[in-house]
Amino acid sequence: MLKALNHKHIVKFLNCYNLSNMDFVFVMEYLEGGELGEYVKEKGFLDENEAKYFFKQLISAICYCHNKKLIHRDLKLENILLENKKNKVIKVNEHLKRGF
Repeated sequence: MLKALNHKHIVKFLNCYNLSNMDFVFVMEYLEGGELGEYVKEKGFLDENEAKYFFKQLISAICYCHNKKLIHRDLKLENILLENKKNKVIKVNEHLKRGF
């Protein structure tokens, strides 16, 4: 299900492996910007325009999921990642579950 998602603000999952000890390994795209929570902590706060910019991207990703009847089960700053700190493009790291 995660590999089938294709949205510019959702982390792209490339593959999943089931190890012999029943653990799972997920291979996903590399995002060098780190967590949005750390970005906010480093800056101290977001100004209104920057917060709006991030929020629009977040809403776009969540609407995409909801249209596919998926819900995010753990939406928080630590699960929102930055591609890099310059372009400020976010990607939601999905903890999805079939819903509604």
